Amino acid sequence: MNKRRAMTALIYLLIPAAVIAADQGMKRRAEKKYLGKPERTVPGTRGAVILTDIHNSGAALNLGEKYPGFIKGVSVALTAAMTLVFFATLGHAGSHMLKAGLSLLLGGAYSNALDRVRQGHVVDYIRLDIGIPALKRVVFNIADFAIIAGAGIAAIKSL
Repeated sequence: MNKRRAMTALIYLLIPAAVIAADQGMKRRAEKKYLGKPERTVPGTRGAVILTDIHNSGAALNLGEKYPGFIKGVSVALTAAMTLVFFATLGHAGSHMLKAGLSLLLGGAYSNALDRVRQGHVVDYIRLDIGIPALKRVVFNIADFAIIAGAGIAAIKSL
């Protein structure tokens, strides 16, 4: 692998690490500051971004919350599979968009899988109130955002 390709690979490895670090830091902060306390609006957002602390035993939107062991197993298995795909594409020349999407997706998957393995639930802490009633009920985290953004970027590249 030449120097340029090695440097590019390093950048794609740093993206998941940054997502994990940011998300885990925010999760710890949310648990410390918001657990059992009223929600707080982020200053300067006109009430659109709200910080809270929710423990989610299921997958997205609490799907499967009655089966946390199953959700944990699926989460770990899918994260392992994504790791293999990520490393299979990392050293090859090709789409930077796909690699960036996979990097974001992998960082989010690892952060949420870490929560499930360590705590048995994922900590969600961001809620948006932007005038869409259904969205107002959804609480998510940086890892969820990275998963959605990464999947979107990879899907766009596939078109």
